[in-house]
Amino acid sequence: LSFKPFVYNPIFNGTSLSWNTGIKLIRTSFVGTVDEPEWDYQLPEWDNDSFSNHTLNLNFSAQEGDFYQRLTLSTNLPPMVDTYTGTLSLGFPYFSTSVSSGIKQKSEEDESWVFNPIVHTASLNLFSNKLTLSHNFRYDLEEDTPSSYSLTLSGFNLKLAYSMLYTNNYEYDPSSGWKTQAEKEFQPVYLSLSYNNSGKFTYLDDKISFIPSISTELYYNMQRPTSSYFTFTPSITFKINELLDISFSASSRNQVIYRYIQEYTGFEPQIPGETNLFKDLINSFAFGNDKLRESSGFKLKSLNITLTHDLHDWELASDFEIQPRILTEDGKSRYDFSPKFTLSVLWKPMESIKTTIQDEYGTFLLNP
Repeated sequence: LSFKPFVYNPIFNGTSLSWNTGIKLIRTSFVGTVDEPEWDYQLPEWDNDSFSNHTLNLNFSAQEGDFYQRLTLSTNLPPMVDTYTGTLSLGFPYFSTSVSSGIKQKSEEDESWVFNPIVHTASLNLFSNKLTLSHNFRYDLEEDTPSSYSLTLSGFNLKLAYSMLYTNNYEYDPSSGWKTQAEKEFQPVYLSLSYNNSGKFTYLDDKISFIPSISTELYYNMQRPTSSYFTFTPSITFKINELLDISFSASSRNQVIYRYIQEYTGFEPQIPGETNLFKDLINSFAFGNDKLRESSGFKLKSLNITLTHDLHDWELASDFEIQPRILTEDGKSRYDFSPKFTLSVLWKPMESIKTTIQDEYGTFLLNP
């Protein structure tokens, strides 16, 4: 239920008082055995098991054009555990920011109070929202330390992301690899750069369309640099008059990109293999030289073919996937290229009515 006293005022019409609740009308619990199955049906009661939420929210809002300010106060009502939260949001042309925090009771049994983290967000939007710079910062009041920070710059199909966490340190041991340290500190975790783009070409009055797309990400792990990676996923989709969709996609991954820069960082021991990025990429296509191709860091991870057939009220979908995996038999390891195949039939008016047959490496499963 929501009450808006200033609904006809152009500035304060967002101000409201609302009450929200969710109640489980019937709950079941298994009380029998395998041989004698039996269920106990329970009606709503005044407890946390019956109520999924029960809140009262007060929102003070004022907005004129691109300028706005909002103060939202929220509290849990019985029988929920006591919680009080507040959020202040401010908006300006091209820029918005908010800060929130609160206090809550630990549990029904423990009536002591703890503070929620302070969360601050900000967003800068330029060029009609085509370029966005945003950040999210959380400060743990109980631990009196920052807990997380993320900075994201996205636009023109590119996304640059930087993250920090209050977490354990890592130290490299040449004999056993990366080892978790006992001490924690607020430190950089990763830096990533991703690119996603797709296009659409239509023919015969849009009855046939051709949709190529590409998705790629360069991920640099700032705690364990040797866990950095690069992924590349191209795909092509053919659409025939909203009747049939056929998609082809492949996924490639390079998990040893750190070896291309290790000589500049002084990391020891050196990761073996080609340290020239472009030579290593060319080696991945050396089909006449197995040694060069297998030593390349660029590995094909999967090939997929997906078919979707529109049958009006029904939809037929199938997926064929080849994903190399390593099998060990009699102490010897080998690559296995056995495919996975899935066929499903879905009734659109009620999506819960669905039948799926899955062939997982030669084992057929019905509705897995």
